[in-house]
Amino acid sequence: PIFTVNFELIKKIREHINRTEKQAEMLVERKKWLQLTSAIIALEDTACAVQFYISSEYPEDVNGKYLYTYGLLQALFVQQDAVNHISISLFGEEVKFREMYPEAYKVREIRDDVVGHPTNRKGQYFIQLAQISITKQGFYYIKHDAKGSFKDIQDIHVNVLEAIEENAKCINHVLEQVLERLEAEFKSYIEAHRERKMKEIFKELSFVRQKFYDTDSVELSSWAYNETKEMVKQCEEELVKRYGSIDANDSYKHLLGEIHELYDLIDNDVLQMQVEIREKLEKYLFQNLFSKLEELESYCEDTDSYFETYGGNDH
Repeated sequence: PIFTVNFELIKKIREHINRTEKQAEMLVERKKWLQLTSAIIALEDTACAVQFYISSEYPEDVNGKYLYTYGLLQALFVQQDAVNHISISLFGEEVKFREMYPEAYKVREIRDDVVGHPTNRKGQYFIQLAQISITKQGFYYIKHDAKGSFKDIQDIHVNVLEAIEENAKCINHVLEQVLERLEAEFKSYIEAHRERKMKEIFKELSFVRQKFYDTDSVELSSWAYNETKEMVKQCEEELVKRYGSIDANDSYKHLLGEIHELYDLIDNDVLQMQVEIREKLEKYLFQNLFSKLEELESYCEDTDSYFETYGGNDH
């Protein structure tokens, strides 16, 4: 079998960038996020195209041969662009193909010669693909140097299957390095936050709820009510520390939005109503509030579990 791009590496990288904290970080600069996601999709798509080239029957018609060969070279070229843009968007570093992966760089040069700029290559070279030579396994092309004599002609023979493998070796090695850095980054992130337990914020919730309902004291019930607000505030502060903003995690975002709506109704709107209606509505709103707070506590427990198990023992 021919050595090709490893889809499992792409999958693992995708899992990392889809983590809440990483996505929140990337979306600060939307251009980087768009480039990253575009590059990953392009890499997957071109890897599928190369797989199809390998497994499908090569056309007998010369027109189909051109299309298959042109398409393959373009796919290999786009793979290099894609993995380069993955590295740039994540780490701000370009992949040095010429220095680090000279055999893969040759594939890039072949594409530029044959498919990219055959009629004007660097203002000096002019290329002719030998039609009779085109097969699934390879081809050759003639490269003329305008600055030389008519004798300055290069016959360049290309082994297509070797080109696929050399390109895949390069792509996979870069992906392995990207994944290794993402793994280390994720581990450091988890260790920076895992000792702080979010569920501890709500350790007195049951007590506060009991005091709120089991007392005739306005001061005590007011204290209990304000304690719930303090818990919510601490929770939001912790979310900012972990994710950069409250809105980064959709589950927390929607639940906290509902909780703040309840606070607003209790603190403002209910006071404008008649006493009889107010008492009934307040009872319902407070029941709903404490129910939402218990739900928020369960979210925090899940978050603690995520950090305790390094993302669910994936890493």
